[in-house]
Amino acid sequence: MKNRLRLTKKHLFLLLAIFIMFIFCRANIYSISPFGYSFAFGLIANSFYAIVITIFCCLFNLLNNLSFIGVVNSALICALMIIFCIINKTRKKTSLLVMLIFCAFSRVANIYFNFVSVQSLLMALLDLVIGIGFCYASYKVLKALLFRGIQCLTKLETALFCVLCTAFFCGLTNIIVVVNVSKIVFILVILLCSLVMSNKTVYVASFIAFAHILTGQGFFNAMLYYIFACISVWISPYSKLLSACVVCLVDALTGVLIANYCLLDLLPVVISALLFIAVPQKIVKRVSAYITGSHTNIIGSYYVLKKQETIKNKLLNMSSLFKQMQKCYRDLLIGQSSQAKVAHVLASELKTNICENCINKLACESVNLTPCFEELISRAQDRGKINLLDVPPLLSSNCNKLNVCMSHVNQMATEYTKKAKQAKAEDDSKLNISLQLGGTSKIFSELSNQFVNTEKVNVKKALQIKDNLQAKGIVCKECKATENNNGVHEVLLVVRNADAVNPEILKVCEKYYNCTFERKVCCQTKVAGWSLLCVVPCNRYELVCGYATRPKNIGDKNGDNYVYSKLTESKYLVAICDGMGHGEQAGDISALTINLIESYYKCGLSSSVVIDSVNGILLPASEKGFSTLDACIVDTASGEIDFIKIGSTISVIKQANTSFIVNVESLPLGVIETVVPTTHKVTLFAGDVVVLASDGIVDTFGNNEEFCNYINNENIINMQLFAESILEEALARCGTHKDDMTVIAYRLVKKP
Repeated sequence: MKNRLRLTKKHLFLLLAIFIMFIFCRANIYSISPFGYSFAFGLIANSFYAIVITIFCCLFNLLNNLSFIGVVNSALICALMIIFCIINKTRKKTSLLVMLIFCAFSRVANIYFNFVSVQSLLMALLDLVIGIGFCYASYKVLKALLFRGIQCLTKLETALFCVLCTAFFCGLTNIIVVVNVSKIVFILVILLCSLVMSNKTVYVASFIAFAHILTGQGFFNAMLYYIFACISVWISPYSKLLSACVVCLVDALTGVLIANYCLLDLLPVVISALLFIAVPQKIVKRVSAYITGSHTNIIGSYYVLKKQETIKNKLLNMSSLFKQMQKCYRDLLIGQSSQAKVAHVLASELKTNICENCINKLACESVNLTPCFEELISRAQDRGKINLLDVPPLLSSNCNKLNVCMSHVNQMATEYTKKAKQAKAEDDSKLNISLQLGGTSKIFSELSNQFVNTEKVNVKKALQIKDNLQAKGIVCKECKATENNNGVHEVLLVVRNADAVNPEILKVCEKYYNCTFERKVCCQTKVAGWSLLCVVPCNRYELVCGYATRPKNIGDKNGDNYVYSKLTESKYLVAICDGMGHGEQAGDISALTINLIESYYKCGLSSSVVIDSVNGILLPASEKGFSTLDACIVDTASGEIDFIKIGSTISVIKQANTSFIVNVESLPLGVIETVVPTTHKVTLFAGDVVVLASDGIVDTFGNNEEFCNYINNENIINMQLFAESILEEALARCGTHKDDMTVIAYRLVKKP
């Protein structure tokens, strides 16, 4: 029995709909009152307890006009509503036009009884037009509210909702029982609105004021509600009690200006204030969440979390990178301080100690003896001691203190030799650290630029997508479309949980951007009932890769190293590093290089910064060897490939009927301080093949063209078999193994 009597949400909505319909039936604007029956047609069209609504609509019309004309009008409206209910039940979907036609015919009796004068007929026709318009507004707004909620109305639906609110407030102004009930409701609505949605309070007051003007209540009362709205918005967030008291005080002061104002006129304001104070804060929060939805900017919060996650990943990658650098310093730091720099410093010191006190100083200033002093000190550093035969002719013919000078030089050389060995490691560390500080500065400068938002927000496209989705019945709370230089970057949407997997979302995005989309992120938010959806353009291609490698001597360590690594959602790194020579030492150098290259690229740094930094790290290890680099950055979204070649051999691009060479003209890594890599950008298509090979492979062919022709004539689709066939051909051509051999072949395949 208890379960039968328990009120459900549907029952509560029915009670609310009947109450609103009663208020609409009371609305009368200059003898025009079509709002109640029009609203009833809108409820029936939305399958909202049709028979119950029909009965109450007829009852409310009779209460408002209990006369012969009122009974006939009510009977005709009730009869047409019943017919419309039957049609609405028998058909799966009743058109909006059918509803409007029934609504129009329900006012035939009213037009007939007003066919006594031109003025009354015009008023009846105006009543008919307003009734049809209000019926359309009721249908649209009810459908939107029942399906999507008040926080997801379109611009048209919002305008129609404002029309309904104005009519509702017009009906409330006519309800006066002993005290002014409408005033109690209006002031309470304004006070509660200041807590629930303070930014909308003035708009609500505008509807109330406009309703008073339409029903002839006067401008003074309309302005009074504006004053109440301003007071409540200003004070309510700080104190409910103070806000209620100030409203009562203002009403009393303004009432003094009106004649015949008594305590009974103050009673509605006092009742509203007491009800406002008694409302619990929990109920206010629940109503706020239901009416306005969450004020949380879900997409904005997602962006913040996304940036935090990005920074975290970048820093983790940087940590791994500097560990690689630390290992490099520990294992490979060799070399010595520049002797020329030391000779220059000592020559300056020598001139300061001897030439400043020399009587022949002015004569020597016309002759630049600094290079002579540097040459003399350099010979002393090499031999440990100098004699007259080591003195340059220019210095011996001009210096009056040659013996003293030679003595100082020999003394400096002795001190330098003693300290050189002790200071060697320290000097090297300082020089290399200085070099790496410059490289680190470039790294963090490049890294800081990554957190500058260079993406543009396309507000127009976002609104179009949002409106199109809502037209298809998909509730979209928020939408943000970002674009970069390559076009659309991603579209972020906040939709209901039930709509998150709807394929229509992708179709709508594809309609406005003319490309295929896929879901990247689909997760529920902290706001109940809503999901965040991130859709991005699909990658056009997939990468299919194969490799084959063999050391010079079976059982030895391979001097070549390779990498095939995913950098981002659409970018891949494919590279071969060939260490100088072969065996363990060459393998260590190439392994170090390839690991550093991969770590740098995973940090999202540009190729120029990567090459400069890695080259700076390898410079101290130049005596142990250097390494070539043959790398490709493959973008599977666009098909673009960036070739970065440093001292490496050619690469070959094989297309449908031809092949062409990507060549190189640069020194390997770790040879000179400044490396200028050879770069080449190519846009490939589905089916195109790229072959990277070390010099151990390419050198077995007669020349580069012969290697390119061999690749062009091979038609093996499987990339692993293709790479192995190239290695076998190279082994067959060279007879004996001359060098380490490595080959990588990859193909772009159209993504299904």
